[in-house]
Amino acid sequence: MSSYPDGKFIKEFAHRTSVNLFALGEGRVIPHEDTALISSLLAVFVLPHEREVGGKFMSEILLGYGTVELKKVVEVLRPKVDETELDGLPDELPKSLAEVPTFMRHAVAHLNIKPESADGLNLTHLLVWNRKNGRGPIIFVARIDVCELRTLALHVLTRLGERQSADKYERIDPIMEYDSDHKIPGSN
Repeated sequence: MSSYPDGKFIKEFAHRTSVNLFALGEGRVIPHEDTALISSLLAVFVLPHEREVGGKFMSEILLGYGTVELKKVVEVLRPKVDETELDGLPDELPKSLAEVPTFMRHAVAHLNIKPESADGLNLTHLLVWNRKNGRGPIIFVARIDVCELRTLALHVLTRLGERQSADKYERIDPIMEYDSDHKIPGSN
């Protein structure tokens, strides 16, 4: 792993992702593990969130995760609030570990992440933030511990792989559903 140059995350992320994809296509080991980790966050946090049904999907997945404290994963940097006063936090910040996947989904999906390196070499934290209505002022900044996030991500992936209940999208035929919704002749 290596750190990203300050102020060049998007450009460098695109370059490293391309290099990784070429390496995979040639059967070589990917050279940018940090970039693969960030890319994997899309699969771990964005996709399950988008398939959420009534708030139960991720809650079920997180059952049995353990008692890792929220502040070990997420450190709120702005606004400054008393850690015991969760009511003072913006609604978009997680109030419990169960809300971290949704929180990460928003940060990753909107590319509101900035890699940090405590040692100048390795990806150790991600700064994440959100803006009011996507374009307004930044309403919070938080620091995510990458090791703790990786542990959470592996738990989510394990649970997704074990999942017994049917995913609501697995049995959808989008062509048949489209034809039905638009009353195309010959559809049910």
